[in-house]
Amino acid sequence: MKTRGASLALLCGLVLAPTSSRADGGALCLHETSGPFLVTVLTAPATLRAGPVDVSVMVEDSANAAIMLDADVDLRLQAERGGRTLKAQATRKQATNKLLQSAVIDLPTAGHWELTVSVRRGSEQAAFKTQLQVEPPLARFASVWPLVALPPLAALLFAGHQILRQRRSGFLE
Repeated sequence: MKTRGASLALLCGLVLAPTSSRADGGALCLHETSGPFLVTVLTAPATLRAGPVDVSVMVEDSANAAIMLDADVDLRLQAERGGRTLKAQATRKQATNKLLQSAVIDLPTAGHWELTVSVRRGSEQAAFKTQLQVEPPLARFASVWPLVALPPLAALLFAGHQILRQRRSGFLE
């Protein structure tokens, strides 16, 4: 009986687990050194889709890996098709993890995008480039189905509990 309960709890956990999260971090898309800078770029969600994308950047000193909290970070995204360009400044204010600098950028279309990260600190500067593959947005239902499934699942679990309880009390009498 304990095994059934554990299996049911695991199944419920898997069904109700969030399909995405918003936070600093995500998928590693760049880790590169140029001049005095070691830059790590993370994007969330892990599978990029048209819509809001969190781009987080950590800037370190390439000589000793000390985090540079005073570096300025600018982001530029350019669509491969259509040539549309989006710009944002990554800041610590927008980041949950204060070792990172973040910006949320709303990507209007799916396709290949080139991300350019420009880092400046005093008179030193460097630019880093990487390619991003952006998928089409999920259908609205795909992102809310766990919330839609929760009430019927709760009703089924309650009904199952009541049936088992009746059977058990019938055996005890």
